[in-house]
Order: sequence, then C-alpha cells, then structure tokens
Amino acid sequence: MRSIQLLLEENKSAQTTLWGNTAQQIDDDFYKTNKGPFIVIVTSTIDLLVTCNVKIININNKYGWYYVACLICKTKVKQVKRVLWCERCKNEPKFAVPRIQVQVQDETRSTTFILFDKGVEKIISKTAKELAKMHEEILKLDENILPKEIQKIIGNEYLFQLHLDE
Repeated sequence: MRSIQLLLEENKSAQTTLWGNTAQQIDDDFYKTNKGPFIVIVTSTIDLLVTCNVKIININNKYGWYYVACLICKTKVKQVKRVLWCERCKNEPKFAVPRIQVQVQDETRSTTFILFDKGVEKIISKTAKELAKMHEEILKLDENILPKEIQKIIGNEYLFQLHLDE
C-alpha cells in the first residue's frame, strides 16, 4: 500500500492510495531527477479501498444485535410465515447470513459500518454466524441482549479497510 498526494491546482489536492503492484510502479528517484510536471491518471475507482482507524462506540440493535441478510443482494431479509423473504430479490433466498451493524467514530465524525463474517472473525475470533448460533437460546428470551464477545469490542479502536462498490 502506498498513499500519494496529487496536487490538482493551486491550493487544491487529493489523496489516493495505490495497492499491490501499482504501488511499486512509481519510483521515488524519478521525482528527484525530473522536474515535472507529472500527469497521473487514476482509474478503477469503483473498487475503491479506504482504510480508517475508528472506535466502536455502540452496536446498532435496531434489528437485534445482528440481522440476517440475503447472500445475493446483501439486504436484510424478513421472516414471513416461517420462511425468509428477500424484498429486493423478490424470492426466498437459499442462503442468508448474519450481519452486525456497529456505530463507529473517529476524530472527525461517526457513522455505521456493517461487519461481515470475515470482519467479525478478525475482531472476535468467531464469525457472526457462530456467535448467533452460540447465543440462540438467549436470543429467544431477548434479542437485544448483547453477547459478551460483542460487548467487549465496544470502546475499542480498530483499523478497518472499507470496500466500496456499486
């Protein structure tokens, strides 16, 4: 990973991050021996990757401490007559997975992140699916009771890598 600052015009700039082989294509010595100006063309910004250091300040429990999402379109599914229903796909999803919404904050503002199984596993050492299964009995009593593993992450800082797509 390599962050570079692009000077757009007087008093204006933009920060971008290069990943993988692209990060190695710009040679530091090139700038020392050439005066410029230099032209950089940035493409593939749809699969933009952003990293941020944030503190988890709360768990969004609007749907309970987790909600079940369609594996295809990633939106919340509803249970209708004991069957899961995806409103966006207009069908019964064959696969649905738990998602955890966390409220996060950095020095500038706060927002909500959705943690997918691999993200949850990196923080807690268990997937969201494993946590939901472990706490199934507690959830029947009260879906807003947070598992102790989830309670422990509140107030801690983490470095997140966000993947933005369509």
